[in-house]
Amino acid sequence: SINAICATGINKGLIYHNYKDKDDLYLACVKRSMEEMATDIETQMKKGVTYNAARMHFFSSHEMEARIFLEIMVNPPQKLEAKIKGLRAPIDALNQKQFGLLLAKHTLRKNVSEEMAYQWMEWMQTFYNMWFQRQENKNASFMDRMEQHEKGVAQCIDLMLYGIAQKKEE
Repeated sequence: SINAICATGINKGLIYHNYKDKDDLYLACVKRSMEEMATDIETQMKKGVTYNAARMHFFSSHEMEARIFLEIMVNPPQKLEAKIKGLRAPIDALNQKQFGLLLAKHTLRKNVSEEMAYQWMEWMQTFYNMWFQRQENKNASFMDRMEQHEKGVAQCIDLMLYGIAQKKEE
């Protein structure tokens, strides 16, 4: 609540001068977090760090932004979902770019287009996040849950690309 925020020493008038309500303040935090995350990941990757390692580096060194990220991915406030989706653009673009680089290393099946592969990736991410929300270990530390989430996303992408069963050649 705004009152809880103000209890930390921030003037309520200052908040309302800059933000129309707590949703507006929350969305500003989401926007800033996503932009900082994208910038940090790109900086780490320029140093030769892998995409997944760069994400975990960001999460471990920016806990508040990591909490916002996990919330908007796994359990976004329903009334703000459409606005949040737009604010996720920097991270969604990085994800798509990295997935595209991964796809470029493989030959897609004849009946699968790149567009279809991107759509499947988005669906898998959505389904995984819904599952994660229900399975989340409430007793685990935040960083343990964050690591579980990231490992699960990587496993989903691996399973999507390579499947779970070896196909017999006819």
